[in-house]
Amino acid sequence: MRVLFIYLLHVFWFDAFMQLRQFEKQDDSKAVWLTDDEISSLIDETDTEEQRFALGVMARSGLRVQEAADVSADDLVDTDCGLMLRVWRGKNDKYREVPIPAELFYLGRAIGRDRATVCDAAKRTLQHWVTKAADARYSEDNEIGWSFLSAHDLRRSWGTLLAAEMDPMLVMEYGGWENFSTFRESYLNLHDPAYQRQAREKIEWL
Repeated sequence: MRVLFIYLLHVFWFDAFMQLRQFEKQDDSKAVWLTDDEISSLIDETDTEEQRFALGVMARSGLRVQEAADVSADDLVDTDCGLMLRVWRGKNDKYREVPIPAELFYLGRAIGRDRATVCDAAKRTLQHWVTKAADARYSEDNEIGWSFLSAHDLRRSWGTLLAAEMDPMLVMEYGGWENFSTFRESYLNLHDPAYQRQAREKIEWL
């Protein structure tokens, strides 16, 4: 019932604008959730196909930075479940498979054909790519939230967006989360007042 409740809460949320939350012990940092449109605009700020793929698999397949850096063309597979990305060394060296959009699937296959990894870049470089794209968005629309954006916020946004349309238990499997409390507290944003009003409007007696 608890999982179903969280799922229903997310069905009508996250279509308006970027959301921020204060980290408890990090005054100078914020957790950031991007909307689907904001993710698309961020990816469009990339300069190369490698950058587009890296930001894409973090924001559209929920990969951690190191996982994105490790992707090879052979990790992109067509299965009975659809186009998938194999993550061989996730957190605690755990294997998982996650859906990947067709655009990223074929892009990764093309540019990674003759390389050990698709992006051919280190973790720190991928983090820099995210910051550079976020800075470009900040210059464009002056949304202060872009200045707090980290690579991990792309995974955070992916988890919340997917949970709005899909059983959170399946999202947890895709993302490699084992603890629901951690998933809820660190990745799902339930605090936006506009979202809460929309959720209440669906309950006739509230």
